[in-house]
Amino acid sequence: MPSIGTIGKRCGSWAAALAELGMTPARRVYSDRDLIVVVQLAHRALGRPPRPSDLQAGRPQAKSISRRFGSWDAALRAAGIEPPAPRQWTRGQIANALCAWAQENGRRPTYGEWLAGDPDEERPTVALAAARLGSWPLALHAAGLAPEPRRWTPELIAEALRAWTRAHGCAPTGSAWNATRTSSAHPSLSTVVARFGRWSNALRAAGVAKSRKPGRAEPRVSRSSRRITFTDREVIAALCADAESRGRSPRRSDWTGRPRTEPGVRAVMGHFGSWNAGLRAAGLKVTHETGEWTREAVIAALRADASARGRAPRREDWRPATSARPQAGIVENRFGSWTAGLRAAGLEVSHDPRRWTREAVLAALRRRERELGRPPTSSELERPPGPDYPSTAIVRRRFGSWTSACRELGWEVQTPGRRGDEEIIAAVRAAGLELGDELTRATFAELARERGWPSEGAVKKRFGSWAAAQRASGLPARTRVAAWSEAEIVAALHAAQRELGQVPTRQEYTGLARVRGWPSETVVTGRYGRWDDVLCAAGLTPPPDWTRERVIAALRADAEAHGEPPRQSDWSSGSAEHPSRKTVLALFDGSWNRALEAAGLAVRYERGWTRERVIDALRSDVERRGRSPRTAEWFHSGPGRPTVGIVRHHFGTWNAGLRAAGLDVSHEMGKWTRETVLDALRGLERELGRPPTSSELDRSPGPGYPSATTVSRRLGSWANVCRELGWPLGSRAAASGAIG
Repeated sequence: MPSIGTIGKRCGSWAAALAELGMTPARRVYSDRDLIVVVQLAHRALGRPPRPSDLQAGRPQAKSISRRFGSWDAALRAAGIEPPAPRQWTRGQIANALCAWAQENGRRPTYGEWLAGDPDEERPTVALAAARLGSWPLALHAAGLAPEPRRWTPELIAEALRAWTRAHGCAPTGSAWNATRTSSAHPSLSTVVARFGRWSNALRAAGVAKSRKPGRAEPRVSRSSRRITFTDREVIAALCADAESRGRSPRRSDWTGRPRTEPGVRAVMGHFGSWNAGLRAAGLKVTHETGEWTREAVIAALRADASARGRAPRREDWRPATSARPQAGIVENRFGSWTAGLRAAGLEVSHDPRRWTREAVLAALRRRERELGRPPTSSELERPPGPDYPSTAIVRRRFGSWTSACRELGWEVQTPGRRGDEEIIAAVRAAGLELGDELTRATFAELARERGWPSEGAVKKRFGSWAAAQRASGLPARTRVAAWSEAEIVAALHAAQRELGQVPTRQEYTGLARVRGWPSETVVTGRYGRWDDVLCAAGLTPPPDWTRERVIAALRADAEAHGEPPRQSDWSSGSAEHPSRKTVLALFDGSWNRALEAAGLAVRYERGWTRERVIDALRSDVERRGRSPRTAEWFHSGPGRPTVGIVRHHFGTWNAGLRAAGLDVSHEMGKWTRETVLDALRGLERELGRPPTSSELDRSPGPGYPSATTVSRRLGSWANVCRELGWPLGSRAAASGAIG
């Protein structure tokens, strides 16, 4: 049976399909003239251009009129009524509108409330706020209404479950809980499961679990998910059987993709809190224990591997862990990066980003050109031929783009133009002759990799869509039945221009189309090709390309409008007033500060932070605070202080920077093994005179005790902690639920 959408596409509308069958539609079908008369009558009755909210109570509805004519303004013009001029919303006005709503309602607006609560369009839309300020959360942040992150403790989750039970008269199911929108009074289902391990554990902790009738067995299949449940004994038996067949303890990767009728990774994690806790419960050896790999043990493993290989190990050599070495991720966790781990072990770093200055990169590229007899390509340096050559990533980091490096060396740069179009068209035609009807984006991408043709991504970027590239190559394009006519697409583009007060960019139109229900950006570019071609098809003038002079003028205008130089995050996406951050970096050799200096603006972030200056800044901050600074306090730079990222760049990790400055490291992750965690918990029990609760560890009693996250990572669930230490599970500590 065809769907309603298919019938509407084939016959024009549902009413037309019924008319062909000689049936009368249950609702009235309005003609364009009927809708125009409704709008004109509302205009005469109100004495002003009607708004969409003026027609909400009757028939036809305002959304039907807007859908018929493309937009509400288009409907007003069709009725001979001049629509009111669209208001130009600046970033400051958008923030003020958000603040006014918050003051009126006593709280910050949600995305849905702001989207649906303004039928008259008397305030900026969600899409406009996101286009001007980057996103909806950034708009709230600019208005000083950023939500405070809430930490859901087991006690708060249990109270939320009890509140649900009181309101609905029964305990919630997992599916019903997940269907309710997450809010400050309703944690998500994943948060509840992460805290308690299982949904049933959370219900029991809240005291709302359903009591089963005597003699009735626990159901094997949950009604909400139809997933087979297993007991602890069944999971342990499966682990032991798998270990016996393999001759070793199973890994998590070994249990991915197991049949639904057998316990899997999710069953082990749900019953025991972590994979290692499940192995211990089954009496199996834990081969990949995070706590066993301290900094000293990792350094010893690096040196032993380098001695066996005759060179420093590479990151891909350590991707799988063995009993003699950890995986590469643990090295990065301990030292901040793979390179920092090699330096700590006293090994040679073949690809050290700090050794590659601009001059060193240029010299290496010229040397590679002499060896090949031609300029190398960027793909040839994705994996450098040796330690004497930089990678493509390093080249881009130093010059902003591969094209900028080529210009610096005087190499010929192929710019997008007629020659590039001809090359792509020739490749698509050749693929069409070879593959015939089997030519698709996937088959072309595979063939392009083998033949060295332009990639499928380059084809789509040049022509806007794969169908447009096929049409340009003279090949038949497989297109779906068009749901949007050209008139509707053009009307949507003009409506976007009127709402924004300017020619829309691709990003601005995408945001508006998602909210207004217009044709998507993919549909539009699939019909006409590149965005400039889309604008020309709609009779709009594409904005000129961004040059260095236009970027400098935009930087100065933005700084004058907001009283401070713009940040990179402010220009994450482009608009008619300014280009995107990526465009600025490409024009100014990959540096935002160079762009600000060229515009005569103050540079926000001080440059030239050497290791010695960073150490001095750390020591000065300690003298002011009376303690070692934390990463959150250095997240943003300040006067006489770099960011935490610069500290990590110089020293590998934050703790390594503190040690280099001779400061105390209060929270060191490598020192917390299973044994030290258990000793600290026993000491806290003696100090309190009772077992501590998980919520007390959430608040971190002090630097001499591990955090709740560390305890969960080392020992699994809180029930495992209680069993390990001999604490009663029915105590207040156990009632607080699982950690993490």
